[in-house]
Amino acid sequence: MPYTITASLWHIPLLMKKVGTPFPLPHTRHCVTRTPAQPASSDNSNANYQATVYGGTVEDFDYDAYSEMVFKRFEKFGAFAAKLAEVEATDEEWNQDMANYLDVSEKARRIVVVEEPVVSHRPEA
Repeated sequence: MPYTITASLWHIPLLMKKVGTPFPLPHTRHCVTRTPAQPASSDNSNANYQATVYGGTVEDFDYDAYSEMVFKRFEKFGAFAAKLAEVEATDEEWNQDMANYLDVSEKARRIVVVEEPVVSHRPEA
């Protein structure tokens, strides 16, 4: 999927360079699995490349990926957010990359803070 390739080779390294040490401990991208309805088509839209859905509808997945960022403390996230806001306000290289790479509309940008995960493991047999 082009998103993963671009993110790995250019976009995320550029983000790391621009924000420096406030970058999250890990930054993990999860790409939505998509299958072309018409493989021979040149249509790269989500209408043709539909999400593999087990609950809900394909229309519920109007995004291609989501990212998870982990910080040691909430204050570290604050430092990252402040630095990113500074970069977004002043750095033309970053803004051009964002325009080429991501849908930066308010509709597309969804951010939520979550608590530590609760992980359940299957007992060993």
